[in-house]
Amino acid sequence: MEFLVKTTKKELTQRKKEGLLKWNEIVQWGRRSPYQFMHTILGIDLLDYQAFCFTNSFDKQFIMWLMSRSAGKSTVVAPFTMTHQMLFPNHQSYVLAGTHSQSQDTFMKIVKIMKKQIPSFTGLTDIFKDEVVTSTSNKDGITFAPSGFKYTLFNGSSILSLSSDYEHIRGKRADLLIFDESAFMEKELFVTAMPFIAQSNDFKLGGNIDLSTEPMQFPRKALLCSSASDVDTYFYEKYRE
Repeated sequence: MEFLVKTTKKELTQRKKEGLLKWNEIVQWGRRSPYQFMHTILGIDLLDYQAFCFTNSFDKQFIMWLMSRSAGKSTVVAPFTMTHQMLFPNHQSYVLAGTHSQSQDTFMKIVKIMKKQIPSFTGLTDIFKDEVVTSTSNKDGITFAPSGFKYTLFNGSSILSLSSDYEHIRGKRADLLIFDESAFMEKELFVTAMPFIAQSNDFKLGGNIDLSTEPMQFPRKALLCSSASDVDTYFYEKYRE
């Protein structure tokens, strides 16, 4: 006699296991070669200096891009953020700028790439758009709320544009903190937001785990990008450091 036991939600079919193993291979390859992952999966080509910034910033904790006007800072921020979100589950990103509308503009760079609305990017794919969680009431998965623009991926990663009113953004935790046009931002905004990345990703408690055997995690990051400004700004202080 043979008994058929129906699988539960915790049990995986062979097909599901094979799919997860394949995705695991792709993710591990992407973490080793993030620019190639971005180029292949998202279909984005960057100029040489942009690719250099992208690649050399990927595993750093504190990053500064000081570029000229029209160098495409915000445009590079978009695939940089999108790649992190696809490669690291539950990755939380925040965008800040001198004004709330400016942080929303930076957020919209990602949306335009997602919807293939940037003419200079001719090889864009639909892969990232298909990873965004949608609903019957929200067809594209983008939330345009007064408190900030947001979307979430199926792997739990999300991004939110924050207000420049530093009194109302305290107490958050981020994996990637983006300061756009940061040379023109008040020091108080940096002081308020930097604690978002203060806790180490390697910190763990309980479970009788030998932490020495655990793999090192990618650091929480702060990305300051801007064109040049005055020498009496917080951005210049960080540039000197």
